[in-house]
Amino acid sequence: MRSIIRFALALTLTATSASGASAHPHEGPAADSLRESMVAAPRAAGLPAPSRAVLLSNTFTWIPAAAGLALTLGCGDHGVETTGAIVLGAGVVLGPAVGYMYGDCSNRGLAGALLRGGLCALAVGAARSVESWRESTDNNAVHHGLEKFGGLAASGALAVIAAAAWDVAQVRERVYLRNEERAALRLGAGLSRSGGPAIAMRIDF
Repeated sequence: MRSIIRFALALTLTATSASGASAHPHEGPAADSLRESMVAAPRAAGLPAPSRAVLLSNTFTWIPAAAGLALTLGCGDHGVETTGAIVLGAGVVLGPAVGYMYGDCSNRGLAGALLRGGLCALAVGAARSVESWRESTDNNAVHHGLEKFGGLAASGALAVIAAAAWDVAQVRERVYLRNEERAALRLGAGLSRSGGPAIAMRIDF
């Protein structure tokens, strides 16, 4: 009987103590202010800086793209042109994802890279098909049709570049929002560890 009384008393005390505190210890004006300060100074809080994410995405996208384009257009050597095309493709496909990886937005970065990779593969496949068909026939009507098909390949290449530019433009906001989420999680976990509301029960028989 005494064990039952102890259990009831302990449960009543802990429940009363918890009701006097907020059900969400990581919410409120003070917590919001702290979270905003963590997001405003991400490096001091151990969070990735959105500005650095933008720098990384721009660097790994447009520098390889410019170098690859220069190699592709500035040399008549087929091997060099192929190398330039590979460097260009790697820049626009993978480059934007670097900033997302740094900013702990890996899923978003990989999704964009896969989309651009698929578009790039379609554009390259179409361009190679056009070149192969053009070499295999002398029919002017066929050549005229291939020119239109080649235009689709060029449109695909432009779509890849546009998608890369869009991802680079979005990386700052994505990393900022991710920092807000991480700051809220850290703040909530820290307050919980420091003595947030909880119910602990002990039964003695």
